[in-house]
Amino acid sequence: MSTPLKQQSRFTPITERSKHVTNTLTRVMSLYGFFGSYFYSEMKLVETQDLPTAGTDGDTLWINPDFFATLTPDERVFVFCHEVLHGIMMHFQRGKYWHELGTGPDGKPYSHKTNNKAADYIINSILRESSIGTMPKDALWRRDIDGEWTLEEAYKKIAEDPQEQDQPSGGQGGGSGG
Repeated sequence: MSTPLKQQSRFTPITERSKHVTNTLTRVMSLYGFFGSYFYSEMKLVETQDLPTAGTDGDTLWINPDFFATLTPDERVFVFCHEVLHGIMMHFQRGKYWHELGTGPDGKPYSHKTNNKAADYIINSILRESSIGTMPKDALWRRDIDGEWTLEEAYKKIAEDPQEQDQPSGGQGGGSGG
């Protein structure tokens, strides 16, 4: 779940890292070095209570430590890697492109909610297929959208699906969207 158009200044950082975040960083580095290496070389982490779950703009990964504490260790790994994968797949930058264009990949007015859901479906499928952590029960997942899909293909599929219009954007429990 990426954040809409670089709103990092609205998030108040917590200066002391929580034990759940520290333990998750250690687990990700030891079990999933690709994600840990990308995170440490390309991103920074900010713990904040100014968003309900977790989010990213591709450069900063925000985590609400209270939300993180409600997850199992394997769910924390999943959520952390989920946010890192948004950065790897450049979802924020791609969403920004469509937002500035004013139309989505379907040729209709751009929908941040649809873009965020498309990205989450793809990422959650990749993480599930790769057995990286455990997907939280409220995370978005569809059997018919997998890791082979582009963001634009998934966006079009979701935009055409009337059932999706009634669904919350979800993510890892409400995140900040992207």
